[in-house]
Amino acid sequence: MDGVNFWFEEKESKIYLGAEGHLLACAQEIEKLHLLYGKAQIDTTQVLDAVVDSARFDVFNWVDTVLTGDVPRLVRQLQGLQAEGVEVILVAWALNKEIRNLSEITTTKI
Repeated sequence: MDGVNFWFEEKESKIYLGAEGHLLACAQEIEKLHLLYGKAQIDTTQVLDAVVDSARFDVFNWVDTVLTGDVPRLVRQLQGLQAEGVEVILVAWALNKEIRNLSEITTTKI
């Protein structure tokens, strides 16, 4: 039974990561898998093929994630931005803007 739990947890985590933690999106993906495969046993490849990356990213949310230091999440978001066709120059501009803002805050005398 532990093997079954591991299998489910592995698939569940892939769905969770693909939905960027939105539980409603996770539930919808699980329902979609049920509609596609019914009670049949499915493997990781089938899950990955069926699950759509339902998270939508914007550059400013990505900069916020950079500031938190959550590297796995910022990489996923950056890949999402790239997949959505966001220009590299826009990403660089947003990051540069935040660096300048932080620099100004730290050098401003109170």
